[in-house]
Amino acid sequence: MRVTGDLVLLPLLLVSAHAADVPSFYLRQSLGVAGFPTGVISETRFQVRTPLYRSDSMVFQDTYAGAGLRLDLSPAFANPGVQVSLAPIDIFDVDLSATMIGYFPGPFGPLPYDGLSSKLETVRDEREDHTAVVGYSLDAAPTLKLKVGPIIGFDAVAISYIHLAQPAGVTAPYVYDPLRDLIVAWDEVYLEHQPALLYEAMPGGEKPLLYFGASWRQRYAFVSGDRSGALGALLVARPGVKPIIPTIIGFAAFYLIDQDRVGKAPFLGMQANWILEPPLKKAPGPSPASSESLATQ
Repeated sequence: MRVTGDLVLLPLLLVSAHAADVPSFYLRQSLGVAGFPTGVISETRFQVRTPLYRSDSMVFQDTYAGAGLRLDLSPAFANPGVQVSLAPIDIFDVDLSATMIGYFPGPFGPLPYDGLSSKLETVRDEREDHTAVVGYSLDAAPTLKLKVGPIIGFDAVAISYIHLAQPAGVTAPYVYDPLRDLIVAWDEVYLEHQPALLYEAMPGGEKPLLYFGASWRQRYAFVSGDRSGALGALLVARPGVKPIIPTIIGFAAFYLIDQDRVGKAPFLGMQANWILEPPLKKAPGPSPASSESLATQ
């Protein structure tokens, strides 16, 4: 099986969470695998977080601000960076990142392209002109979250400015980006958008968690014009509450928009997530009751 970095993990992490009531460390480790395109990726996020304004209001119980490091790894790339996270109200948060991009020169790396077609794995496997690429990206990822009874809705957006240094001797105006599975320009503005509507079958927190529903994921490269959109089923599950037990996210979706994949095999992705948030110091007294919330990447 050809295992590459062609997987873009879901731009959102849905877990049942309580934001810490004192400054804390925040560590999230994610491991994702996918098919059509095939991919495997590890995401690590480490931050120091502190509570923002808190009250008994439904929208000010789990607010926070955080800053720290991030690292994304796959057989195709290593992307280290810094990240700032802000959740001024419980229904809205945003991540701001600056990330170095380093694509390896091996068989899973970027490919120069003159146009927007023929990015399927069967085509890319036959090419031998994979190239090492370095660059950077500046990213903003806001998310809006709402919950009414057992119905959960969210709308996650990620917009990036991407600069990739064009290797010497490469004249093609575009390059296949293994992380985003799009053909992009060397200087690109990229948008990813994923709304979803879920049913909360099990609430999480001190109990098992189970959400399921439908989601739409769309990606768009503004300069090259390449785009992709898939509609399908989203499942979020955590069978226990011990820290060693991950939250599992599964997404199966058929392509409705794509230069190459409409009418072909559906995208299949699965992601396991572990979160730890130990306090920097002991809280001065009993922690106030905290509501269930949705924490996003």
